[in-house]
Amino acid sequence: MTIKDMQQFLQVSRSKAYELIKIEGFPAYRVGSEFRMFKSELVEWLKTQKGDEII
Repeated sequence: MTIKDMQQFLQVSRSKAYELIKIEGFPAYRVGSEFRMFKSELVEWLKTQKGDEII
């Protein structure tokens, strides 16, 4: 998924999406000048963040 897809999925702003990408261990991959992520990896990462205020 793209940043825009992630924004819609998580219902966050563009700036929040880029803030999340900077977190160590966030499952994002750079493809050229863009970031991409797998939805399944994003969901698993979110599950490991229990108790932390991420979004």
